[in-house]
Amino acid sequence: MAADQVVEVVQRKRKSWHHDGTAGSEPTPVLAAGHPSEVIAGLNVNTTSDIAMPLDDSRPIWTRQPEETDREWAWFQLYRGLHPALRSVAQAYREYQAAKGIDPSQVGHVPAWVQTASHKWSWRERAAEYDVHIDLEYNVAVVKARKKAVMDVAELGKNMRKAAALAVQDLFDRLYTVEVDPRTGEKKIVFNEHLSVSDITRLAKTGVELERLALGMDEGKQGPGTSINIGIAVSQQGETVAQDDEQLLEEAAEVLRTRELQARIVEGEFEEG
Repeated sequence: MAADQVVEVVQRKRKSWHHDGTAGSEPTPVLAAGHPSEVIAGLNVNTTSDIAMPLDDSRPIWTRQPEETDREWAWFQLYRGLHPALRSVAQAYREYQAAKGIDPSQVGHVPAWVQTASHKWSWRERAAEYDVHIDLEYNVAVVKARKKAVMDVAELGKNMRKAAALAVQDLFDRLYTVEVDPRTGEKKIVFNEHLSVSDITRLAKTGVELERLALGMDEGKQGPGTSINIGIAVSQQGETVAQDDEQLLEEAAEVLRTRELQARIVEGEFEEG
């Protein structure tokens, strides 16, 4: 199995470990062209030193370092791709052997070269920084998703409010029309349709609720400056008790309806359509 295939197998596992693969994991690294599986498998090469190499601070330390060989880089990717709770050089070696199809029970000791490379290139420190990077990417993705959801809901609410406003305007257009007497120039309201008492009640109640919501008024309390108190009755003990909302609205609707009839029939201000 080629080195890049081994790395790809382990990184596919990492996606299932980190946030169900929803976070932005770094793309599968591409090794230099023409490197067969011995890029990782060639373990019998002597190393000159296990002293930690200085890391290039001009780039993220979890990325490939300038003097890091193809084989060292491939092994670090294998190690880095492990779940943080399971990450170790020995586990990286077991993952490598498993990707090659070797029975885990047959896996021997980690070759000295791999241990040396882990110290030489500060695998633990670099992998820890990589974990922070992945977590930050995940958090950014979550914030973006939440922001988009909020904006989508706000836009939906805005469109629904516009539709409701158009529907209300259509209702008024159907209820009455304003006609002008060509001789006197006097305006007359001609009712085309008449709302039932229950319709008026629902319309009034909804309007009051929307107005109170827009003004930020607490439910059941009148706002400042209110000069008309509706539905307040005096109990036998002298305490004021608010009457039932539905009853109040029914009574208010009946008053409005009575006044409408009086205006049309008695005063002649309105005419039937």
